[in-house]
Amino acid sequence: MRRMTDEELKMLYEVRPYVDKYGNLKKDAPEEIKETLKKLLLSSADNVCY
Repeated sequence: MRRMTDEELKMLYEVRPYVDKYGNLKKDAPEEIKETLKKLLLSSADNVCY
């Protein structure tokens, strides 16, 4: 498993206030946060242990 890059960590901190305690995106999240979350999920997809 690789470490998250600085860019991925930055994206994670940007979306954190818009995620509830269960990991779901809050309904009041702006569109740019939704796009950032999509980028984060795509960039860290190879970070999964199999």
